[in-house]
Amino acid sequence: ARLAGKLSDVPIETCFDPLGVHVPLSGASNLKVDFSTTGSTYDELARGLEGPFRLKARKGTVSVDLTRLFAGSGARQGDGWNSENITAFDELIAECRLGAGHIWCENFNMKTEQGLISGSGDIDLGQKTLDWRLFVADHAAPLNDSQLAAETPPQVSISGALAQPV
Repeated sequence: ARLAGKLSDVPIETCFDPLGVHVPLSGASNLKVDFSTTGSTYDELARGLEGPFRLKARKGTVSVDLTRLFAGSGARQGDGWNSENITAFDELIAECRLGAGHIWCENFNMKTEQGLISGSGDIDLGQKTLDWRLFVADHAAPLNDSQLAAETPPQVSISGALAQPV
């Protein structure tokens, strides 16, 4: 079976519900998918989903204080999702791929008051873990691979259990 289409003005926090994933994001989003799947039950169809998708959200928040993380040095134990110290964004664009029990996002860009945050990462749906690398880019445009190789922008890693990463 194939599922292709675009959903508009969907609350971002509900986009990952069919995959059993809760990521503390808020905002209005547009989701463009081109998935294929096999199976005869809802669970089999959901587990078999694979293909590319693009998520574009606006005027939202992510429940992690990225400004504080970028300002710090080294791992901060006990940090993770925190609904009291959020990062607001004007726009978030993620180009990702779903397959084999993973979500891989090769291009992630989030425009915040502090600047543009770019990066990439993945979520292991079976293990419920994530591994992301984020960089502070400039105010105007995302960093491309050659810029990342030539420059050393401030960066942070968010990894571990999806329920409470560090």
